[in-house]
Amino acid sequence: MKYLFRKHTLYVMLSFLILVCIPANIFAVESVAGYVTVQSALIIGLIATPICYFAIHFIKACFKYDDKLDAFGVHGIGGIWGAIATGLFATKSVNPAGNNGLFYGNQEQLLHQSVGVITTIVLANVGTFIILKIVSLFTSLRVSKEDELMGLDLSFHDEPAYNTDVDDQTIMNHPFTKTITS
Repeated sequence: MKYLFRKHTLYVMLSFLILVCIPANIFAVESVAGYVTVQSALIIGLIATPICYFAIHFIKACFKYDDKLDAFGVHGIGGIWGAIATGLFATKSVNPAGNNGLFYGNQEQLLHQSVGVITTIVLANVGTFIILKIVSLFTSLRVSKEDELMGLDLSFHDEPAYNTDVDDQTIMNHPFTKTITS
């Protein structure tokens, strides 16, 4: 909780805006495109940001899953919210071939959207589990802790990821590198 109230730099705030807010809005609103009014899309997008923020900072910490790019917190949760929001905000005035959502008198559409979301989550998890089990028969799913700490660019490719003025000897003599390699 202290993360919410600590002092943030301009860089952190701009990064959050560019890397979380905008993609969260896009993934939520693209799910409802063609079924909701512009005003509803704005509301859905505004609600998507705090939902994705919660997923990134609290759900990830709770379940301790490895997602360095927060793909699940933004893409997954934003898409889930957008699919559920379709069941809330959809209107035939935008798309006569579609159905109205809950806010336009059709609670059944919210049920259909929720079933679709749950089915998608189950299918994605089962499919991923099967694929990972098959891959794990042939290779390890994770690199060693030492390789990960050193960096895969050095441990797998024998070269630094970024061109810097620091030579290889300086990197290998760095105390952090020495503790990993010894």
